[in-house]
Amino acid sequence: MELVKAPDAASGQPSSNQTIIPIRWEIPQNGFVPMNMARRQQDGTAPSNLLTATTSSAVAVHGEQDFRANYQGDASRFRNRSAHVPDEQNTALWLMGLPADISYTELFDNLDQRGRIFSLFINQANQASRHTTAAATITFFHAASAQQLYNVSNSGPGFFIRGHHIKVYHNRRKASEARTKPYQTTQHGWPSRVVTITGPREVLDLPSLFNYFEQRFYFHVDRIQPLIREDSTNDAYEIRLASSYCQAEMAVISINRDRNFRDVGVRIIYSRDPCEPDETKKGSER
Repeated sequence: MELVKAPDAASGQPSSNQTIIPIRWEIPQNGFVPMNMARRQQDGTAPSNLLTATTSSAVAVHGEQDFRANYQGDASRFRNRSAHVPDEQNTALWLMGLPADISYTELFDNLDQRGRIFSLFINQANQASRHTTAAATITFFHAASAQQLYNVSNSGPGFFIRGHHIKVYHNRRKASEARTKPYQTTQHGWPSRVVTITGPREVLDLPSLFNYFEQRFYFHVDRIQPLIREDSTNDAYEIRLASSYCQAEMAVISINRDRNFRDVGVRIIYSRDPCEPDETKKGSER
């Protein structure tokens, strides 16, 4: 069945940028907990010093520029290490001076047409630490997209959000296109931070779906867009997450491997990132 955007209330025409259900998920009080580590901590198989030991070992092997002493991710994973590439090949950027109350939805809206995004993470303002503005780490699939935003901020007209002049730097922990290429061919579509989920109306309940996700991985939602289907017995939603890696990826893996969903006809696939320029063809990026 062909899926189309839900119509705009005023015009009755499909809307490509209508925010239907904006949701902002907060980081737990104890800060970021890696997906795999969270699961091992819950089942008691991870010793309390495992993160520290893993990070220390990685620093010894890969150098201090890869990981800070308080790094909380899985330092043994290849994609979590700093890529040894020049700045112009770095797909990751560090944004400073963002509005203190900026949401993922607002930041993604300001990144519209700037390139397909691999991941985005916002560091919220913290008055106690005298960080009066927010910051963010953004990783694109392609270095050209990152360099374009960097150039706009540093040698062009500037990158502004709500009157704030956003400072854009090459991120200290670098990323490269070589680390996103393995994600460019899957049986569930072209990898993206955006997914489309379809299923019987009586089964596809959004609160229950997000509770299911919360038990398996941490995520942030940009927005949820209902889609219209010719088959009235099924519902469909486009869900825009903050990251292809570990968020959209885990949503696709979790749903498609779970027989409780498969047996009742629930399916989830990757969809096009609206931040990707309209003229960009997926085939040409391969």
